[in-house]
Amino acid sequence: MERGKKTNFILRQFKRKTKQIVRKDFFTEFFYINRERRVIEFLPLDEILAIEHFFKEFLPTEFRDFIEIKILNDVEEEINTWYFDNENLVLLIKINWGFKKQEISIDIAIENFIVTAIDENNQILRDVDYVLLNDYFISFLTIQARSLAETYKKLHNKSKTKK
Repeated sequence: MERGKKTNFILRQFKRKTKQIVRKDFFTEFFYINRERRVIEFLPLDEILAIEHFFKEFLPTEFRDFIEIKILNDVEEEINTWYFDNENLVLLIKINWGFKKQEISIDIAIENFIVTAIDENNQILRDVDYVLLNDYFISFLTIQARSLAETYKKLHNKSKTKK
């Protein structure tokens, strides 16, 4: 279909306006914040959450297939979109050790990431610090992955010495 000059002009205006809307929102390595809808959308990479890909980078290659990350809401339903004003989030790490299964989880409430600023006119501005939230995810996942990798190596070395 061939577009006219007026159509292209209108589309350029819309594109400029939508870019401004997107710039008001925030992207991290793991999620996208839609401030207007008040949601955080967790980003997939190759049909797996980006957060899970990141986590598995800290694990021994042979152990990665036995680990899974799930993002759940308050009622333990798996979600990719977190309506943070209405529900808390549960980050769940599922581990299959072979001889037993383990789950590590952490509950996340958005209130812990809200920063309040008061100016000289006593105007209050409350906003979610998305950088802080992202850094929290990074810290938690890195610490847990290193701990699991260390445990795996100890178990792996024990099984080698028994043979």
